[in-house]
Amino acid sequence: MNHIKILYQKSGCKTIKEFSELVDVPKRTIEDYLYKENKLPLHIFIKVCTAIGIDFESWFNEQIKQ
Repeated sequence: MNHIKILYQKSGCKTIKEFSELVDVPKRTIEDYLYKENKLPLHIFIKVCTAIGIDFESWFNEQIKQ
């Protein structure tokens, strides 16, 4: 599962550049994780969740249930 792709879609951003500015993560880093299916480091994942208003712990628990 590509978590960054899910978070990008939930953010409502129209472009990767807009998303990268919102979450304060370099565009190149976002692209690497979107297109290369690399696992997103936890610290970046938490930063992105916080920036788009998703409670990391709740989101994580929801994913475990699936």
